[in-house]
Parts: sequence; structure tokens; C-alpha cells
Amino acid sequence: MAEILILGAGGFGTALAIMCAQNGHDVTLYSPFQQEIETLSAAREHKKPGVKIPETVRMVWELPQTVGAPLVIVATPSFAVRGVCASIKGRIGRDTVVTCVSKGFETGTLKTLSQVICEELPETASSSFPALPMPRRLRAASRRRLSPRRAAARLRNLCKTR
Repeated sequence: MAEILILGAGGFGTALAIMCAQNGHDVTLYSPFQQEIETLSAAREHKKPGVKIPETVRMVWELPQTVGAPLVIVATPSFAVRGVCASIKGRIGRDTVVTCVSKGFETGTLKTLSQVICEELPETASSSFPALPMPRRLRAASRRRLSPRRAAARLRNLCKTR
């Protein structure tokens, strides 16, 4: 299956990591905060009780020099999107697909998050990329109420409109 790097170990990033791992993908979950990764790694559970993180999900607080994952998912708060994209600049390949599940606008500039990502990662193959709408709750996502099939259908519909 696919190798996926998820940037952001908050509620939705963790839910995506769980769903992707349960569907057989090779998942790495990243947070720049060492303490957060150490806590999640030790407990194998998110802050929300009952949301178990599979053993197959790798968790890191340092990024490798070269990111080999063909799919990178940005799942940070909007204020952190520019910084996390800057951290992978020059580390990803031209064919890497970067998608964003973050919501909102960049603080100060009011740019859309897709604009921010395209500014920070101009070396990616295209300046447009798919964005996935996120479910309202971590528990719903991690329990597959947003099924992979529904998420894929949403992604296909979004890509058709671009």
C-alpha cells in the first residue's frame, strides 16, 4: 500500500493516521513537539479516551532529510501551515502529492491555505492540489463514520471541480 506522511498529530491528523493504517497504508505521523510524540508513542492513545493508535503508525518529531512518501497530508491548525510546509521544502519530490485538511485562512494575510502551500512548496508537480473536508469530530473519523470510500468520493468530486 501507499506510504503516507501526516504533518500534524492533533485530533484530525491522528484520526487520519488511524484510518490510513487500518486500511493497510504505511503511515508516519509528525509533530514538531517532542513531548507530544513521546506521550502519544507511550500511550498509543490520543487525548480523547478510547481513540487507540495502531502500533503500525510511526510517530516522529524530527523529519528526515528526504521525505520519500508519495502523499503528504497537512493537518495542522491554519496558523502553522506555512511553517510546517517550510519544514519540508526541498525534502519532497516533484511527484509528491500534498493535500491539506486544515481549515481557515492564514492569520495576518487572509490567504487561503492552498495559496500558502503553493507559495511554500512551488517545487511540487502542480500548483493545485486536492483538499479534503474534515469531519467535525475525531471520534467519528477514527471510528470510520467518514468511511474511506466517502472520503475518496469527496476527493474525486473536489478534483473534478479544479
